[in-house]
Amino acid sequence: MALLKIQNFNGYWENLGEINAMLGLNVSKINGVDVDDQKIANKCVATILALAALHVKSMNQKNLWTMIEIKAIDWLKITLPNSDVNQLVKDTESLIN
Repeated sequence: MALLKIQNFNGYWENLGEINAMLGLNVSKINGVDVDDQKIANKCVATILALAALHVKSMNQKNLWTMIEIKAIDWLKITLPNSDVNQLVKDTESLIN
């Protein structure tokens, strides 16, 4: 649940390195995140990883993070208009232990 404390007000998670460290991962790219600006791409990857982690590790507390998820999904849909954001999150869940 520490993930919730570091979400940006606008809905995304900004620090990909911090998300990777929290999850014990080293993910720098997710297929389907096609953004030319590397800073935005990193925010997208961090946000998708954070959402996937919430789904895998905290599903029993979903009532605590539903609104946070909605805000993040909305941001991703605006930022990645040609991607199926929900599918990206679902596909990423397999990376989370």
